[in-house]
Amino acid sequence: MADNNEEKIEFARKLLKVGMSYRDIQLNLKLKFGSALSNTTIKKIVIVNEENENWKAKFEKSQEELAVYKNLYFEMLKVLKSKLNKDDS
Repeated sequence: MADNNEEKIEFARKLLKVGMSYRDIQLNLKLKFGSALSNTTIKKIVIVNEENENWKAKFEKSQEELAVYKNLYFEMLKVLKSKLNKDDS
């Protein structure tokens, strides 16, 4: 039963990604599995998908910011080393 429910949820996720309406998702689930999911369950899937997309966007933005700070760090280090070398001379 749990495996069947997981399959339904995964199938519903795929249908949501292609932009299918709740009603069409329910019909496809009934045709494929003999029963559907509740609209509440489908709404929860949508919420989880949106949260995942938000987290992915935040992660990508953080990676970009990290790369910028890393480059700035190495530029500052290079300038500092060159100034220290001039002072030693």
